[in-house]
Amino acid sequence: MKDISDFFYHFKPDEKILTSSFLPTGLSNINYHIITEQQHYLLKCYHNILPITQLLAQKQLAKKNIAPQVYGFNKANNTALFDYVPGEIASCVTISTIVESLIQLHQFSSNSACMDLEAHFLPYKNLMEYTEFEEKIHSALSLVNELPKSLGFCHNDLIKSNIINDGNQFILIDFEYAQTNDIFFDLAAIASSYQFDLQQQDQLLNMYCKQTHLTINDDLAWQKLDIYNFIYNALCYLWYIDRGFNEAAILALSQVKACDFYSK
Repeated sequence: MKDISDFFYHFKPDEKILTSSFLPTGLSNINYHIITEQQHYLLKCYHNILPITQLLAQKQLAKKNIAPQVYGFNKANNTALFDYVPGEIASCVTISTIVESLIQLHQFSSNSACMDLEAHFLPYKNLMEYTEFEEKIHSALSLVNELPKSLGFCHNDLIKSNIINDGNQFILIDFEYAQTNDIFFDLAAIASSYQFDLQQQDQLLNMYCKQTHLTINDDLAWQKLDIYNFIYNALCYLWYIDRGFNEAAILALSQVKACDFYSK
């Protein structure tokens, strides 16, 4: 508790902790729910390098009410303090509402580099599970490099646990991977995470393209959604395998095997 208190008081020295509880939901970081007389906070202790660029972006996105406020970060101990978002993990989403959140996110002005998808596969090349899909991964990456891009500032990790329903809207959390990318990566992540059927995927594409005035023919939109669906699920599967999250890996594997972008 002493260490957690020290971490917290770096950000809020004038507040007194009433309770502090460990949150078991974090897959890649250690999170604590801290309550003071003033409000509720989320203290995040990062295992990896502090994602300063993403934290600064999230601070701005919080003003649009699509992300929790960032109160500060401390490079010395790899921690950051956020507003705690009450609510539950969004077990289902309303397409119109999630599209609205995605559009606000994707239109955020950022100078971040475009996500290098191939580089994100590199840590897994020695895994036996990678070799099973290596040829298909190469094909998918080659195809997305050939196709026209629709770039925006993307979350890049839209699993269910990173989408919170606070009763009024969807709040996006955990922006560690956020940077410029093809917006179809996020669309594919939503469609995959919530296992949209073809009708729901069609609604997602039509609503997003119409509201953003994105000029793209239907065949190309579906092709990109299918390709990024495979890439997203392959990355999730390998990430889970590498870290020993076997139950999550089983679901991701089933979705990887169901992906078919050759027929388009």
